[in-house]
Amino acid sequence: MPVIRNKLNQRIVINLKSGKNIELLAKGLGDVSEDDVSSDHLQAILSNGDITISGEQVAKKPGHSKKGKNLD
Repeated sequence: MPVIRNKLNQRIVINLKSGKNIELLAKGLGDVSEDDVSSDHLQAILSNGDITISGEQVAKKPGHSKKGKNLD
């Protein structure tokens, strides 16, 4: 799932193609679906340079590996 990062020092609300909205806090991160990446509003904000899109976000929890096994 693509991850978007807000580069602004203020919150931003993005209208997604699915009809939902995503609110990113200042310098915050959010996950979007592959389909929502093609949203007109998201693409406009991306072209302004206010956000960036990167690949998948790997959720890491203390004491767990990528496969979810306990390291203890």
